[in-house]
Amino acid sequence: MRVQERFKVYSIDEGHCQVNFVTRNKDNQRVFYCLQYQGPKWTPKIRLMRASQPPWLEPCHEVTLRTDAIELFDLPEGDSLLVQLCREWIETTKGVKSEQTNPVL
Repeated sequence: MRVQERFKVYSIDEGHCQVNFVTRNKDNQRVFYCLQYQGPKWTPKIRLMRASQPPWLEPCHEVTLRTDAIELFDLPEGDSLLVQLCREWIETTKGVKSEQTNPVL
């Protein structure tokens, strides 16, 4: 059985309010995801989205995270509001169980 790759920080795009991650699928292809900040009026404020390939990294659709997959996310570094919110989302999502209808992994 193949071990799931980590979700490594690929880039931080403050202008589009998203932190982009890269991982590899079972066919060893690079797959991109992003944590996107929607602004203070929305709940939840952070959404996990599938993203298109570089250089665009456009959010395509929202995905549901398998509970154990959150452990595979690297924490973004920096002290901007976007990075702080994404770090908080990753840290508070750890251990939270939810219904999975369209899991990432």
